[in-house]
Amino acid sequence: MSGRSSVLFVDIGNSRIKCCYQGNLNDVFILEDAKKVTALLQQVTHCVVAAVGQQQQLDILCQILDEFHITSQLLTTTKEQFGIKCAYEQPAKMGIDRWLAILACQQEYKGGFAVLDLGTAMTCDFVDSNGQHLGGWIAPGMTIMKNALQQRTEKVMTNAQNQHPVLLQIGQNTADCVDYGCLAAVQGFLHSAKLIVSRFSPQVKIFVAGGDANLLEQLTDEQIEIIVNPVLKGIDRVISG
Repeated sequence: MSGRSSVLFVDIGNSRIKCCYQGNLNDVFILEDAKKVTALLQQVTHCVVAAVGQQQQLDILCQILDEFHITSQLLTTTKEQFGIKCAYEQPAKMGIDRWLAILACQQEYKGGFAVLDLGTAMTCDFVDSNGQHLGGWIAPGMTIMKNALQQRTEKVMTNAQNQHPVLLQIGQNTADCVDYGCLAAVQGFLHSAKLIVSRFSPQVKIFVAGGDANLLEQLTDEQIEIIVNPVLKGIDRVISG
């Protein structure tokens, strides 16, 4: 007997990989490469994976799990789960990260809500109080917007990509104009979501997640709640039933 007993959750996102053990959602490991997962496998018998992109990283992970004789389970979006009905005609084509985030948020709030994930891409999904997923939006995230302007516009220079402003102001040089313009677009994503959810009911919640969630810190109110690692929380809900 190997003595392995743990279940490892793996969230392969667009830019990084997050892992945690079942029952310990507050202790999250962030990996730049799937090869690094080997350090986490000593007591693991089963691995549950949510992969939104990076097929190469998923292939590496699956190969490592096979080498360690660890059973793996790759999650996909389903038509209905926990009373939530997916708006997509072909649910499997909806990113599993978005679906798991919905499941995590609905576990915390039973009314109508929106969930925004501000990462490499910005996503927003809407769920009404009856558990019907209404669909959502996908847009470029802050870094992609800044990169696109710099790459496609000759004279536009931007500030350091990892130093985004969080307080919206008016730029007085080109780099600052780009920073504040892109921040305005991110904040506009939230304002638009609030406008949509207000049509459901006055009792609604907007959950915000992702590496750029801090860009909305200046706009938080009683309607907005930051949720940390919703994909891993969604995996936990699926596995725990």
